[in-house]
Amino acid sequence: MRKSSTGVASHFSRYRRQASLSLLEAVNVPRRAVIADVGSGPGDALASLAATLPAARAVAIDLDRGSLTRAHRKGIPAVHATGDHLPLRSGSCDLVLALEVVEHLTDPAALLRECSRILRIRGQVLPVTLERADLCAELEDGQVCVGASSIDLRRMKRPRIGRVFLDRD
Repeated sequence: MRKSSTGVASHFSRYRRQASLSLLEAVNVPRRAVIADVGSGPGDALASLAATLPAARAVAIDLDRGSLTRAHRKGIPAVHATGDHLPLRSGSCDLVLALEVVEHLTDPAALLRECSRILRIRGQVLPVTLERADLCAELEDGQVCVGASSIDLRRMKRPRIGRVFLDRD
């Protein structure tokens, strides 16, 4: 029996989400973390995380009301919002997930600004995309760091980040 193209796409999306979740093993997240999933879809990533971090509090954020309804049915609080205006308090999140979201945005920098705003001081953002893109930081002195691993402020002499952007070239 042949799978429909919708079934194949759904299976592939679940596989990619699971691969993205495996990246969380490298991220040190507090047991009682507050986690926001921007572009959460039906909340599959947060539902998987709940098994690993049962004391964590999570919120699904998406534009698709049907997906948010499915997340809510899984017991995940769900909020209808865009990535450029996240309805969360500043400094309230330990982790922000943006799994396969960046490639759909016309202004990815707006999402990064909002993630920065809602993150706690030691909070982390996990943007995952399947498209070719490098996370870059332009320092106030004009130096540009390409790739997340090169943005290591501890090793630089008192730098300040002027802006963060994605390079899709």
